[in-house]
Amino acid sequence: MYIVRVTYTKSKEAIYIPSNELRRILESAMIRAGVYVAYTKDNIPDITFADNIALGIESTAEICDVALQEPIDATYIVKSLNRELPSGIVVLTVEQIGDFEPQIDKSAYAVTYEITPKLGDVSKMTNREYDDLRAWYRYQMKKYLSEPNILVLVKSLDRSERIDIKPAIMNWDIQINDATRVTVSKDTEYMFNPHYIMDGFMEFVDRKIDYTVKRIKILYN
Repeated sequence: MYIVRVTYTKSKEAIYIPSNELRRILESAMIRAGVYVAYTKDNIPDITFADNIALGIESTAEICDVALQEPIDATYIVKSLNRELPSGIVVLTVEQIGDFEPQIDKSAYAVTYEITPKLGDVSKMTNREYDDLRAWYRYQMKKYLSEPNILVLVKSLDRSERIDIKPAIMNWDIQINDATRVTVSKDTEYMFNPHYIMDGFMEFVDRKIDYTVKRIKILYN
């Protein structure tokens, strides 16, 4: 069996495609491109994703391992798939991995998100007001992420509960543009959603803040 590791982006409407649907989309694109994916015993395309991502989140760093029936040039796969994939999914690289290497879902151990606040309409503020707002945000975010526990209310269809997301946070820093980069472990009891961070932060400061979130890296051994 010939296994390739595919890195790709998800943006635009593609951020709402769940993993099971994405597997079907990749399979169809490969068939049209003349790239023959292998199948499991259950007749499912042998495509393994590094980590599930919550719907609605953009990513520039998605990874999956794809088992192929026969070797094929990696450059050809990139070009061919990008002609066939829907808008918002762009293959960046394809590389062969050895049979001895663990699949990406086993070797991936953390992911990094970038959360960028929208602090208001700059045209309606003086430079001093905007600088003060930025300073307030940075101070409060540092204080919030430094708390020993970060309890966030998580709602599901049948119940609501508070979970402590602090154990999942491996490290964080605030960029010069006020974006917060947070690296979280995959080894948690729940699927980590980066919106938890801002949900908890807005409760912490008792203020609504618009923001964007993007996954920028998957760390693996």
